Amino acid sequence: MKVSQKLKIALILCMIIGFSFLFFANVSAKEPLIIKIRSLSKTSSNYIPSKEYKYQLLQLILGKTEDTEGPFRIELEKDWVTQARNLQLVKQGYLSLIMTMTSKEREQDFHPIRIPVFKGMYGYRLAIINRNDQKMFSAIKT
Repeated sequence: MKVSQKLKIALILCMIIGFSFLFFANVSAKEPLIIKIRSLSKTSSNYIPSKEYKYQLLQLILGKTEDTEGPFRIELEKDWVTQARNLQLVKQGYLSLIMTMTSKEREQDFHPIRIPVFKGMYGYRLAIINRNDQKMFSAIKT
């Protein structure tokens, strides 16, 4: 098994454990756990949240624990607001969670789940090419 595959598995397991402790402590098996989140990016008329990486990751994590912890439902507010506003909405209990970077100041008000969702690549821009075009790109010298 490649190292990157092991990291992916470890990441998912850590997130499952973290979310389990935070959200499933007092949940009835019959009632779905409602996770309230804000839109994960600026919305447009053709925005489909289920295609968003963070949304899919949350869906995967919660889905992995559904058999043992019970059903869940993600409620998505589609209006995009600033990160500062999202932090206030979590503090007020309107939202269940947000995915963002942590800081000492934020940890005074919130409980972080220390999982590098983007594997430390947040803020970097990566060029991705089609595997079939590799020879063409390898030939570029300037």
